[in-house]
Amino acid sequence: MKFTYYAAVVLWMAFIPIGAAAQSPISNRIRAAARHLPENARQVAVFDDNTRHCLYYTLNERLYKFDVWDNTNSEIPFEESYYKITNWYLSPNRNYIFMVTDNGSFTHFFLKDRITLWRLSVRGQVLKKVADGYRLDKRKGCFIISSMSRCLNPDAARSHQKWLLADHYYDLTGHIIWASDEYLYGARHR
Repeated sequence: MKFTYYAAVVLWMAFIPIGAAAQSPISNRIRAAARHLPENARQVAVFDDNTRHCLYYTLNERLYKFDVWDNTNSEIPFEESYYKITNWYLSPNRNYIFMVTDNGSFTHFFLKDRITLWRLSVRGQVLKKVADGYRLDKRKGCFIISSMSRCLNPDAARSHQKWLLADHYYDLTGHIIWASDEYLYGARHR
C-alpha cells in the first residue's frame, strides 16, 4: 500500500510542469506586465521581491519603470539629454542598473562625452552619472571608459590637434578603481 502511494505521488510530481509551481501575486503581475509590453519595448530588469516589485524596460530610447504594487508607469528622468540608450547591465548584486547612453548631437566633443555611463540604484531610485568618455568596454569585473585627458597642441587647427586619452576603470558598483597612463589618440584604438 505504501509503495503504491509513494509511486503514485512520484509519478504525479513528474508530470507537473516546472513553471506551474505557485508564484507570489507580485511575481504573477510582473510576468503579466512583461507579456503586455509594446512590441518595440526591451525588458531591462525584473524585480519580483516585496521591496522593489517592479519591471524596468526601454521604449523609444527612454527608460521606464512599471511598479506593480502601485500600478504606475513612469519614465526615469536623466539629468542630461541623450540620443539613445545603447546598452544596459545589471550589477551582480542586482542593486544597480548601469545604462550606456549615446549622446549623439548633444556631444560637446566626441573624445570627451560621446557616451555616458549612468548608474540607477533600484532600491532608492537614485540616478547618478558615473563617467563620460569616448569609448566603453565592459570586462568581467569592471567597466573601462576611455576619455580625453588633454591636448598636446591646443593652438593648432582642430584637424591637426593631437589628443591624449586615459582609460578609467570602474567596478560594478560605479566607483573608480584605477586610471591608466595617458596615451596618444589612435595609438590603442585602431
